[in-house]
This record gives sequence, C-alpha cells and structure tokens, in this order.
Amino acid sequence: MAGRHVGQFCHSLALAGQDGTIGPVADALAQALGTHFAVVCPAFPANGRTVYRGHLFVGNQLLQDSSMKDHPLTPMRRSSLVDPMAAQSARRVGLVRYDVIGQDVATIRAEFARLRDACMGFAMTDAIADADLRRLGQAVHDHPLKRC
Repeated sequence: MAGRHVGQFCHSLALAGQDGTIGPVADALAQALGTHFAVVCPAFPANGRTVYRGHLFVGNQLLQDSSMKDHPLTPMRRSSLVDPMAAQSARRVGLVRYDVIGQDVATIRAEFARLRDACMGFAMTDAIADADLRRLGQAVHDHPLKRC
C-alpha cells in the first residue's frame, strides 16, 4: 500500500485572499503525487480550530470575528475556506459538509466519489471534533490516487 501524504499550512497565510498559499500548495502537492483529487481538512479541534459549512472557527468565533481579523500582516476578514482556495487553485473545490462528515465512513466515501466524478480537484471537509477526523482518516485510508 502506498504511503499517505499530509501537507500543513498556516491559516493566516493560506487564506490571505488571491495571494494566499492554500491553493498553490495544495495544487503542488496533488501534482507531485500525480492525483487529480485530494481531501483537504484544515480543522484541528484539539487546538480550537474547527470547520463548519466550509467556514473556519477559532474557538466559538468565526475566523473573521476573532482577533485574527486585525492581524497586522494578514488580516482575516473572511471565514470561508472554499472561496479563497477556489480562487487560488487551478482546480475546482467542493465542500463535504458536516451532515455528511457526521455520518458513517461509507457515506463520506460516497460523497468523495461524487465530487471526484464531478471532476472536483479538492474536497474541503468540515470537522468539529476529533471523532470527525478519525472518520475522515478511515474514509481516506484506501483512497486511490486516480486521475479524473
């Protein structure tokens, strides 16, 4: 079985409008791995970073309402993750919402397949708890690196 690959990014730089890094970095990783579909989950619930309906929360606040909104180098005026990634990436970006993520692994895999069949390049996923990350891990465990 092929190894799994994980890329990490800092949301304060990654989401900085058209000049952010989340799209170009994800594009480069997918290209280096020879895949046309990848799953992106920027949540880290244990650190208070959760994603719901494609929006990043810092604790109980939307990113745009948190102290990051006035960051001196990269003000975070929008909480949406899908919009900036789509603007920065050469690939289409789909969202796997919590009503799917909160279900079973088979349902999550079916949604990934639906997005892949629609030629989405990335599936941005919601996650609000560590259990969501575990289900996502199970859902991508045998994720094939397929071309669209």
